[in-house]
Amino acid sequence: NSAQFFRVVGKDDIEELALEGSVPNPEVPESVNTGLLAKETPEYKQRVAEAESADAAVRLAAANFFPALNLNWTTSNSADHFFPNQNRWSVGAALSFPLFAGGKDYYALKGAVELRKSAELSKSNMARQSRAKLEQTLAGYREALQRFEVDKAFADAAVVRAQISRERYNNGLLSFED
Repeated sequence: NSAQFFRVVGKDDIEELALEGSVPNPEVPESVNTGLLAKETPEYKQRVAEAESADAAVRLAAANFFPALNLNWTTSNSADHFFPNQNRWSVGAALSFPLFAGGKDYYALKGAVELRKSAELSKSNMARQSRAKLEQTLAGYREALQRFEVDKAFADAAVVRAQISRERYNNGLLSFED
């Protein structure tokens, strides 16, 4: 259908469509590594990115259990004029330990770990699903090529039968009704 073709190529103007040339008949390799091809699909790469994001979320949730070190530094000038200036500066450090954060951090970490497990399972499931789809598509393509060859042989045979019938008719060996 030409409307579907124009939708796929992103054209709004539906014009007359004419195909030229012959049907390509590429050779299909005997062995195709569908497992490797499945890991190149956009769906699988999306699941890989989701798994990496979930792994980063686990690391972020685990960071709440570690102590935090904050450093600060301030400087000031309290003089009326620029020289001689009376600069003051201070340096500070604060180390904090999250002792009583309640169950918030614990359950956030447990949730992030479970989301990471889910993302990993989704990734491996997508690899299997993509591989199955690729194998099914490859088998369908091989069957279509074989069907094309059979149909081509039938068409060639029909042309030969028609030629034989015409020659028999021209030689008077076949009547018009036959």
